[in-house]
Amino acid sequence: MLDGELLWLLNQARAENARLGLTGMLLYRDGHFLQLLEGGLRELEMIYGRIERDPRHRHVVLLRTDFGPRLFANWTMGFKNLRDWRVNDPALGVSDLMSVPFDSNYFGADPGKALAMLLCFRGLSA
Repeated sequence: MLDGELLWLLNQARAENARLGLTGMLLYRDGHFLQLLEGGLRELEMIYGRIERDPRHRHVVLLRTDFGPRLFANWTMGFKNLRDWRVNDPALGVSDLMSVPFDSNYFGADPGKALAMLLCFRGLSA
């Protein structure tokens, strides 16, 4: 996606999330997204269903469904484009999660890894 397309998508997501009372974080790299959404069950199911039906999306995988305290309560949608991010950056303590070819077993085997990565970028994003 081009930067302008990402910005348009991000603005749309932030507006819709604000309307629905959702919060979260979105990471992007080379056509792949990793997203965490928080909010009411009905609103989350509606948005997730929309994502699944969107023909632009392929290989949609639900990693976790937790209903604890919000981790991104102050953000309608935090965002980080990982285009220039160095894989296996030891300072962040994350792995190649956004660089490997898609494999649902890789993501599904350790959903905590995805959450850890999102949390690493919480302090680096706006």
